[in-house]
Amino acid sequence: MKVFHCIIISIILFSCSAEYELNEIDYSVLFHDNNSKVWLIDEINRGGKNYAPFVRKQRDVIIFYKPNSVLLTNLNEIGYSKGNKANFTINSNEKILEVKFEKAKWKYHFVSIEDQKIILKPFTN
Repeated sequence: MKVFHCIIISIILFSCSAEYELNEIDYSVLFHDNNSKVWLIDEINRGGKNYAPFVRKQRDVIIFYKPNSVLLTNLNEIGYSKGNKANFTINSNEKILEVKFEKAKWKYHFVSIEDQKIILKPFTN
């Protein structure tokens, strides 16, 4: 029994003292990894109410293309409209997404990241 305890204690001490480096998570691959990514804006919540259109075809999409380039357009207007072009930056350490349009700047904090869904919360001024 003493041998068993010694082995368990050795394993615990060894595993705690091992010097493994952890890699930081790079959230930019969620938005652009040398391929375009299209994200549907499913909900726009303010005060507990969803302001996104009920009909999916009427919702907006954000298309992330090229490193740091983004296009905001309506799903119905893809191919027919130029949309609103912007640049985006991601701070993976602080979990922040910034989108800079010509006359506006959006800044969001990552709240939740799931397989098919990202929840962003806007910063308030």
